[in-house]
Amino acid sequence: IMKWVANGTEANGSTILKIDTIYKEKFVQYYADYLNFMHTKNLKIDYLDITNEKNDITPEILIYAAQTLPTLLNPGVHMPQIIAPSSWSYEAGVEYLDKIPSNGLNAFQIAASHNTGDPGTVESFVAKANQLNKTPWNSELHKWVGINTKDQVLNTEHFLNAMNGGIVGVCSWLFYGPLAGKDHTMIWSNSTSSKKSVKYEIFKKVVNNTNGGNLYETTSEQGIIASTFVKDSITVVTVLNKSNSKKINTKLNFGAKDISTSKIEITQWQSGLATEGTTTQFTPTEKNNLTYTLDSNSVYTFKITTPKAAPLDTIVVSPLGLPTSLEKNSFANTFKIFPNPAIDFIKIEATKFELKNATFIILNNIGKKVKSGKLDAENINISDLAKGIYFIKITNKAQSETQKFIKK
Repeated sequence: IMKWVANGTEANGSTILKIDTIYKEKFVQYYADYLNFMHTKNLKIDYLDITNEKNDITPEILIYAAQTLPTLLNPGVHMPQIIAPSSWSYEAGVEYLDKIPSNGLNAFQIAASHNTGDPGTVESFVAKANQLNKTPWNSELHKWVGINTKDQVLNTEHFLNAMNGGIVGVCSWLFYGPLAGKDHTMIWSNSTSSKKSVKYEIFKKVVNNTNGGNLYETTSEQGIIASTFVKDSITVVTVLNKSNSKKINTKLNFGAKDISTSKIEITQWQSGLATEGTTTQFTPTEKNNLTYTLDSNSVYTFKITTPKAAPLDTIVVSPLGLPTSLEKNSFANTFKIFPNPAIDFIKIEATKFELKNATFIILNNIGKKVKSGKLDAENINISDLAKGIYFIKITNKAQSETQKFIKK
């Protein structure tokens, strides 16, 4: 299928190899043989990852495979949806998708990337996938690692960032691992027994309640990362407190959504708690807000079941109540906004924040998104906004920070 050639020598004297040629006919026949064989075992393959970080599987080969593979399948064998390019990084994913000619876009159905490497952002990859009308996946979610509970909890950040960035399908990397545990794995097992990781339990809680639902805009402050999914009458807000201190009276503001008669189930994961977390029932005391104290280094899922599906726009998670109460901004030394107050434009000046490839979201004082986009220039046009208090959230590949400004 592939011809390898020498490409230098390692320090220890071993030969470095690289792919010289891919014989596309043999490559496609290999996949056809695999699908035909699995069919004989009564196994239906729904998705086929045809590239998986191999840039040598060029768009030309991808298109050839999509055209040829169906002709090589035995009668009754299901033709799976094709995933591509499952690149090493989000940046590499965008570069690969840019190379696919317009007449070859029907060669694949799922646009996938890994986050093995850091270059690029999830937002830029998702934007490219959406532009091509492809479903964006992370087909190998990296960095959600850990064997001890604290590491697994804190690294939930990478799962939440993927979801908030617009990824709609996630595959873990190395799902099964040794019984003693291994960083990325979710199920730890040997030949006689197995156990579930904290990562698995967190993931299961979100998926089992809202798989097939919709992601809603969530903004959060001061060391908190949050993500919200809604399916029918169920809303699940997953909140990570990364800081080493408690967040007293953290307020989840649901905008116009009435939660006063809702059933609320809260599950917490933290060092010292059970793998499956600790679940309690919560009785709401406010119409549109849920106030709760977040322990340090903890993940929570807030499952809100309403009597009927209720409207929801944007969730705001703030340890000091609604964002309007943030008179002192803890990120003031990260980037600056001026003029502030402003009339038509605001200018962003970075001090300790990388603005390259960054994106922005502007929220009003009840947490509703009113503007968003790429931070292609330092100036952002706000002339179309009504007078009032706003919050701008800027996100790059490493962090997200929020600051307040006033429109005059």
